[in-house]
Amino acid sequence: CAGMWEFATGNTFGATAFTSYGAFWISLAAFIWAHEGGLFAGAQELDMFLYFCTWGALSAGLWLITFRISKALTVVFGSLVLLFALLVIGEYSTA
Repeated sequence: CAGMWEFATGNTFGATAFTSYGAFWISLAAFIWAHEGGLFAGAQELDMFLYFCTWGALSAGLWLITFRISKALTVVFGSLVLLFALLVIGEYSTA
């Protein structure tokens, strides 16, 4: 919802960021729910690893864009890149 409000005000970066991370939480919940329900019984063990790698790549791309916007956003998105890097390392070490 916040992403659509940002788009209406003309802030395309905010719209992209809010909509993307809203979709992240929805898709993560659906992903975990499907795993728990056995829907992905034949999935590889590296599926969460690849999922977090994809979101880490998106975060890194948005982080690069923030260098032209503001220092506060650079710090926020830099911490997101670090978070996803740690999640990837954690998933890779347990797979």
